[in-house]
Amino acid sequence: MATAPVKIDTYSYPARHLGRNTTICGIIMLLSARREVLLPGSPLYDYVLSRSPNALKAATWIQNGLFYFLFGAHAIETVVFAVAKLKKHRVPFGMVWLKWILTCFVGGKFCMEHFDNVVVHKEAALR
Repeated sequence: MATAPVKIDTYSYPARHLGRNTTICGIIMLLSARREVLLPGSPLYDYVLSRSPNALKAATWIQNGLFYFLFGAHAIETVVFAVAKLKKHRVPFGMVWLKWILTCFVGGKFCMEHFDNVVVHKEAALR
């Protein structure tokens, strides 16, 4: 794989809608990984799910689906991001690399879009 002329050696958290969407993805991933969200004693269970056994079944099914989809898809996206983007733009292995990888694991495509924007801005600054 050929390297790009633009080297990215800094990290910035996505701003505006990309940052908001990355944060929302992180919250959904966190909630989908916590079974306690659907158990007795949680506000969701006490006020909504306890009223119907079908609601609890559906919520459990949705939680499992979100968990496997988000963690699976984002794991794959993170590997692709590391190989296709970080390596191409010579991001040094260290804290900067780790921050980009973790942001990609949480934000998925929103991180990739942000990284592309960072590359475009850096290319424009070099002209």
